[in-house]
Formats: sequence, structure tokens, C-alpha cells
Amino acid sequence: MGKLPFILSLALTVSAGVTARPDSVAARLPEGAFPFEYFDRHLYIDMVFNDTVPGKWVFDSGAVNLYPDSTEFAGYTFERRTYRRFRGAGQNIVTLPVVLDTVTADNGFVKLTSTLSPLLDLKKILGQKPAGIVGTEMIRDHPFEINYSGSYMRLLPRSALPPEGYAGIPIEIHPTGLILIPLKLRLQNSELFEGRFVYDTGSGGMLSVNTPTVAAWGLDRKITEKIEQYTGEAGIGGESRQFLFRASAIIIGGYEVRMPLVDYSLNTDGVSVMDEFDGIAGNLVLEQFDHILDIAGKRLYIRPGGTFGKEFRERVAGFHYIDRRDLGLGFVVMSMDVRGAAERAGLLIGDVITHINGVHIDEGTIGYFDGLLQKPYIEYVLTVFRDGELLNIRIRNSGLSLIADPVRSRHGIIR
Repeated sequence: MGKLPFILSLALTVSAGVTARPDSVAARLPEGAFPFEYFDRHLYIDMVFNDTVPGKWVFDSGAVNLYPDSTEFAGYTFERRTYRRFRGAGQNIVTLPVVLDTVTADNGFVKLTSTLSPLLDLKKILGQKPAGIVGTEMIRDHPFEINYSGSYMRLLPRSALPPEGYAGIPIEIHPTGLILIPLKLRLQNSELFEGRFVYDTGSGGMLSVNTPTVAAWGLDRKITEKIEQYTGEAGIGGESRQFLFRASAIIIGGYEVRMPLVDYSLNTDGVSVMDEFDGIAGNLVLEQFDHILDIAGKRLYIRPGGTFGKEFRERVAGFHYIDRRDLGLGFVVMSMDVRGAAERAGLLIGDVITHINGVHIDEGTIGYFDGLLQKPYIEYVLTVFRDGELLNIRIRNSGLSLIADPVRSRHGIIR
């Protein structure tokens, strides 16, 4: 059993949109594999808690142990508890209740046993779906395949390594249990930086650069075309501030992810102020590859997957929301662009969107509303619930942002 990390690096970057893949892949799974659901840029697997309570758990490689949701298990009897302070993806250090009972999460393929389990308020961030988080302790002794293309995971025999068709990458294990992978970031001016980033399937973002690394690399003065953003609930630790910019490429294992949208931190506390690594690599970059993670052998193997070569477009609406209809709410505004179209119109973080152009959000698909809100130059009216009343807010989207649209280009391997 690995020790409980002081860091909870769950970086729940919110987004205006949902990515889900059908469960029909279960009928086509390879031997020994189990399916995951890729929903809202997080990986959900079915697990049973203490052999009695089934639920969907987020697999988070930025975590080590087992982290139940406080609401899901509000009526569950835990005999021993304490409190500890943790750093998270947000600005604040938080104090959380920690269960000291021996607890398990098991699905017949992987099992995690924990005697130190922080209780997290995940549903506030992710909605009703998660029962909790499971981390990397359950796969520490075996190579573990994460196949984004086929939406499945499985433990592999060590004889399966090295896998044919994969590029191998050395990894480091931080004292907290975090997995660090080497990445290169190339700016638009062709300047190239190398760093060590947390391999974090608990992050819905792409690449986030830590505050000390921003200073060491001089990014604040070198990046002139950027958008300042602030987030109400960035994940564990709450609020976050960052600049978003378009880089030329992220290079991982010899593969180039071109024209990515990268952010760098303005936080003064939390995980993003640590200088022991350079930032976090999340699912927007990881989903472009299939992975085999060998923690014991300190290697990560990747190959291009189904979304390799995708384009990354910045929104023009100037805000992000997260779908909370499963909580009986609506689309909850979670982050804003400073001086963006939405902020100028008076939209606030925490506003609950109930109607768009008079259409109730239950009457259209999230894909329809996403497409509408991201059209440049259009004007639309949001009806929002704020402080007990309904307000109509008229927003006119900007056109091209400070960040130029990507040019479709050939993506490939650099050697």
C-alpha cells in the first residue's frame, strides 16, 4: 500500500461539452479487458465498494488511493475518521475528512484496498455520476492498458512488454506516488522547452504549466497572444486563474500534437505552485493515444489512437459551463474569460442557465446548444437563475479570439 499523498491532483478542468462513447464496445472486448465510459473527459469504471455498493468510479492516474464521494456515502457507517490538509488543482489548500477503516473497490479485474481514504465532494464538481476516485495503487505491480480507441482497460502480463507498435517513454515516480512523464513544448516562435509533467487521467484539460515553471521559462513575457481565465471550481482546492494560449506543438514519445491550446497558472497555492514538476498533462492530450502504463518498470508505452491529429479550437462565447441537469439544476457557469463576451454581458460564475433563446435546456441536446454558443458573431439570450430570480442576459460572441484558429496540417511522427 502506497502512502497517502499530501497532493490530490485531481484537475477537473470544466468544458462546454460532453464526450461519451457507447457501451456497445463491451461485446468486442479482448480477453481480460473491462470497459470504461469516457464521459465529460473523464474515465469511469464500474466498481463495487466493500463488496456491497456498486457505482461508477473515476480512474485518476493523478491519485494513488481510494477516494469515496462524501454524498454517495453520506449514510455509510465508517468507524474511524480523522482530518488532513491537502493540495489540489485549485488555488486553496483544503481540509478533508479521511476514513481510516480498511475499505475496498473491486470489479473482478482490478482491486484497490485502502486504509487512508479522503472523502471528496465530487458531485459538486462532476455531477451525480461518480461514486468516487480510484488511483494507481491497484495497478502498481502489473502493466496496465488504457485503450482510448476501444474504451477498455486491462492488466497485462509482463511478457507482453515491450508491446509492438508502441513508443516507450521513461517515467518517474514522485514521492507522493504521482507519475511524471517527459514532454516538450514548442512555442509559436519555435522555442522549445522540456519538462516533467504529471500523467493525469483525472484532468479534463490538456497541458497546464505550473507557476514556478512559467517564471523559469519566461512564458509570461514570451506569450503575448493569450486569454486570461478564472474558474470557480477547478477541482480539489476550488478557484483557479490561468492564461490560455496556443502553442506550436506538444511532443510526447516522439509524436507531435500540433497547435494545442495550453494554459499556464497564475495560482499562488495548490499543486500548480510546486516546483518538483512542471505541470499536468490531462485527457485532451492523453486521449489521442492508446497507453500501456508499467509503473513497476517505470515505462509508459503509447501509440496514436482514434483522435490523434484532432484540432483544438478556442471557444468564442467566453465562458465554460458544466451540465448539472442530473442534479435538477441546469448548465452551471464554471469559468470565464477576463473581458470576454460573456463577462462583458454580465454573466457570472455560478449562474445556472435554464433557457437559451427561450428554449429550455431539457428540450435540446447538449451538442445542439454547444454548437449554437460557439458560433462567432451571433447574438443570443441566456436565461439564468441567480439569487432566487430569473434574469435574461444578451451576449454577442466575438469573432476570432486573440488566439488564431489552427491551420489543418499533417500530423505525424518526428524522429
